[in-house]
Amino acid sequence: MVQPPACLPRLSAALPTTRIGSMAMEPNPKNGKMKRREPLFIPYRQGIPKNTDLYRKPSQPSRGLHNLSRHDASVTSPLVYDSALCSAMGCPASTGKFAYKRHEPEKTLLYQVLQEHLETWLAERQADTSRSPLPAFVEKELRAFMRCGILAHGFIMLSCDACQALLPVAYSCKCRGFCPSCGAKRMAETTAHLIDNVLPHAPFRQWVVTVPHALRYWMARSRRLTNLVHGIVSSEIMAYYEAKAKDRGIDEAIPGGVTFIQRFGSALNLNIHYHILVLDGVYSVKGGTPRFFHLKGPDDDDISLVVETIATKVIAMLRENNYLSEEGTEVDMPPCLDQIIEDSEQLKAAIAASATMHIAFGENAGKKVRRVGHGFGIEEEHALVKGKRCSSANGFTVHANRYVGEDERKKLEELVGYVSRPAFSNKRLSLRDPDNPNGDLIYELKTPWRDGTEGIILSRSELCEKISALIPPPYIHLSRYFGVFSSHSKWRRLIVIKPHVKKGFVAVPDGSSVSRMTWSKLLKRAFKIDVTRCQACGARIYPENCQDVNVPNMITAILLTLGLNHLPPPIRPARYTAEAFDFDQTTEYESE
Repeated sequence: MVQPPACLPRLSAALPTTRIGSMAMEPNPKNGKMKRREPLFIPYRQGIPKNTDLYRKPSQPSRGLHNLSRHDASVTSPLVYDSALCSAMGCPASTGKFAYKRHEPEKTLLYQVLQEHLETWLAERQADTSRSPLPAFVEKELRAFMRCGILAHGFIMLSCDACQALLPVAYSCKCRGFCPSCGAKRMAETTAHLIDNVLPHAPFRQWVVTVPHALRYWMARSRRLTNLVHGIVSSEIMAYYEAKAKDRGIDEAIPGGVTFIQRFGSALNLNIHYHILVLDGVYSVKGGTPRFFHLKGPDDDDISLVVETIATKVIAMLRENNYLSEEGTEVDMPPCLDQIIEDSEQLKAAIAASATMHIAFGENAGKKVRRVGHGFGIEEEHALVKGKRCSSANGFTVHANRYVGEDERKKLEELVGYVSRPAFSNKRLSLRDPDNPNGDLIYELKTPWRDGTEGIILSRSELCEKISALIPPPYIHLSRYFGVFSSHSKWRRLIVIKPHVKKGFVAVPDGSSVSRMTWSKLLKRAFKIDVTRCQACGARIYPENCQDVNVPNMITAILLTLGLNHLPPPIRPARYTAEAFDFDQTTEYESE
């Protein structure tokens, strides 16, 4: 444990305090009267000269525990009990309950691989002058991940007035591409919003729609094309339910659903497809009051008809928008591509290789991704061709066998979490040879493919390539609402549970307004850990006892006091690439 400097006393020796209402009070040493307690950092300033940086307060004021979500403190923490945690926080004996524990991203294999090879891989991309470099948003997200969850880069400090316990919570990167921690937080936030505020108590069915490999590549390069394809898919699914309602004599029927656009496959490949939660029925708005009617689920013939119609209309749309020629071949320069991607030839190469399970850069450039298991000749897209309520046509696949009943809210919550899950899982990444820590990596598939493939083999640089292809460009929406859930539907406010609450917010008890969905509430909902209660003594931690710590000198002082590492994990610089040696040059060691 690193010993703190003598000028920094521990907070356990701070002045005694009492509480009046929601305000922490302490005795005034001059006259003995009670006064409001100074901010959290006053004990650290005791004995420190005023002209030093350690004395100064942070540049930003405390925003409190109620706004922790704005800083996106790390949320993926396991349900563990750690007795050493309370002792490191300066707490008395533990109460024996589950405690919050930082997830320590620097100990994961993904972080360690990027820690050693990220700068080298980025330097190699910059040195490749034959193709334009990676766009700034890719490099920005890769570097932001290296700061995510690291206490040395800043944190929120929670403090307990009763026992003087301290709990630092690191900031996160807020990225949407591959970060497991931020992806888990976004998954928890999305699940809480849809279950508590949007989805009514009605049966739902999951429709999964995949598209051909060539179309995945164009969709990855054009958000407009992704929206056009989704418009056709959602319209055909709604048309199916409207036709069923008409057969039953239901007038003015309106279906509805929520689409999650997933950009990844189970093998870290670029696979843009749609997970759609659809009401397994329709709302009839006849008479001005929405009324729900449950419809019989689709059979195999219905799914076949839907997928054939989707394939026909999408192909026609591609020809109309000059993505395909009349003969059905791809054109050389399709229109309406995102300029931010078109300006980077290296990103286009990574996207194309990821969509077709190939390698774009390095010594294996142009080769197929190596696999673990027995497989030959069958690609991933054929894994779900055969099955109940599953059909394929022209490379398009529709699967709609997952059903959740009206009273199965827990199953619906699990389904929403599944369709909004992050792209990368730390548990599925491992070393190919445990005895060789610098060797190849294995990323296990979620479920084995039909040909027996159980995982893929990647080198360190190939892993950097694969995760960079999964990073979405900025300002791209990855979820869509349609039908009665659309913001344009005049019936939405009469159907959703809390129409005035937006994602990331929760309704206050009186229902008059909304407040942000806090990090502490997400943590309590996902892991049953209440960080608003002291893990040692059970006392309430009030918002005014939380403060941003973002000044480097202050970060160092506090982490040293807590016995925690105050230095960020070292990032290995780019390794020098030696040029070819010129044997014709004369040296001083030339023989006489």
